[in-house]
Amino acid sequence: MPDLTLRPVTHADLPMPGDWLAEPHVREWWDAPEAEPAGMRANPDGTSGAARFDMRIGAMARMDYLIGPPGHLGRGLGAAMVRARAEALIEAGAPCIHADPDADNPGSVGAVRRAGFGEVRQHEADGAVTLVYRHPPAGDAR
Repeated sequence: MPDLTLRPVTHADLPMPGDWLAEPHVREWWDAPEAEPAGMRANPDGTSGAARFDMRIGAMARMDYLIGPPGHLGRGLGAAMVRARAEALIEAGAPCIHADPDADNPGSVGAVRRAGFGEVRQHEADGAVTLVYRHPPAGDAR
């Protein structure tokens, strides 16, 4: 898995999420017409993707993520980014992180699995099936 470091987004980064969301491989899976740049994280070069801490419900945190530039797909960056963000959230006190990729999106499902998430359940809404994953996996004694 590639080694990467997450950093807070800067003002100069703000145009990137809109550009990423315009990519066909992102539009296929990402419903949001706009991003929330203040909550996004990116690689130090600002081009690989975003992992966003969306919400905390009780002790659980939920994370969304995407890889923007098409040339960065298939290189293991999604799994590395998701794992790094999940570990940072756990270090900050979140006991578990949930991610819910679309069941028909093999890249996203593979990324969360390779990042160490364990499948919890399937969820169906509006004709779409999502798989709910948890990190650390249930039963992991971290």
